[in-house]
Amino acid sequence: MVKRINHEADGRFVIGPANTMALCSTPVPEMYETDGYRILPAELVERRDGLYLYDEENRPNPWVVVERIGRSSGDWRSNPFYVRHAHPATRRIWSLYNLGDRVRMLLNDSIPGDDGDLT
Repeated sequence: MVKRINHEADGRFVIGPANTMALCSTPVPEMYETDGYRILPAELVERRDGLYLYDEENRPNPWVVVERIGRSSGDWRSNPFYVRHAHPATRRIWSLYNLGDRVRMLLNDSIPGDDGDLT
């Protein structure tokens, strides 16, 4: 990732541990920490003994918010969980392009199987 960003920046800037923090909460923080990067944990609550602990009600990752929209009934735009956890800019774009209805259609479609493959 770092090599790609530095390459695609075409010399305009170079990122490294001295001027960059990694925003991640999945099991990749160790890779960045090994290289000296500081970590912003996003929705990660705690790392303990190789386990990643999350609080999906109060600090959900983006996919949890999307799944809740897809599985909810009623108007997704006023869904309390969505309103609480989606940034106002995100809510504006989702409303503009009616993305909540698209998410519902995709997540409730019976054609793809549980792993996303066509059956």
